Amino acid sequence: MKTGSTYFFDHVSILNLKTHETTQVKLNNESVNYRYGHSACLYEENQIIIFGGKSSKSILNETLIIDIRENPDDNCNIID
Repeated sequence: MKTGSTYFFDHVSILNLKTHETTQVKLNNESVNYRYGHSACLYEENQIIIFGGKSSKSILNETLIIDIRENPDDNCNIID
């Protein structure tokens, strides 16, 4: 989504720090809100935790947990 000169994305990507390649996580018919300025971390090698950020209209105060299991190319679920 574009607002003025700013782009917002509603997908989740994983950056491999060794190869510098990104993989887009496929979500099971779900999407995350467009956001920027959020925090994200990997938890126990199979979950991505995303907190907060801003959308084009508001400050987001939500925590999402995305279960990526062994293969982020498979469909993943937002579990919280």
